[in-house]
Amino acid sequence: LEAVVAASKAPVLRVTVVAETRRLVYKVFKNNYVEKLVLTGPCTFNLFLVMERLKEVVVNLDTSFLDNNNNNLEMLLCNYWKSRIDDRSLHRAGLCCVNIGSVFENCPNLERFMGVEIGSVSHKQSFNKWNTRVKKRFYDHYLQQGGYKEMKVWAKTRWFPRRPVLPKEIGYDRGINWV
Repeated sequence: LEAVVAASKAPVLRVTVVAETRRLVYKVFKNNYVEKLVLTGPCTFNLFLVMERLKEVVVNLDTSFLDNNNNNLEMLLCNYWKSRIDDRSLHRAGLCCVNIGSVFENCPNLERFMGVEIGSVSHKQSFNKWNTRVKKRFYDHYLQQGGYKEMKVWAKTRWFPRRPVLPKEIGYDRGINWV
């Protein structure tokens, strides 16, 4: 999938993830042509973006799953990594499916991410300052969605504590080292 995305020259890229293994591995989408990414997938997809021209990211979280009899059921709960059962009523914008921390310096033209306007937050500052400003915008989005936690409590379970690191090997190169 990473190789297909890298080869694409489409300005609008739509990706639908049908199945995902529950492994905590970053998938890296690297491309210099895509301006809008529309992604449908599970909360645990764990995508890292490196796209110079990207302006907008739309994430449609896949809420369907198969039960033991392979019946497709609809689930409105967030299934992000290690999320508590009592904290799954709202998805984690900025973490579910795509980690917003990955766009710092990797997507300098990004204006909107999951409906949250972040274009006015400059990438020409330290990651910590950028993260603080972006975090406030996503916290406001959380409150608009019906969230009730104080910011400090929200940040512990619904925000990333440090800058995500771009994997050194992506695509086929990463698969060679599994042997």
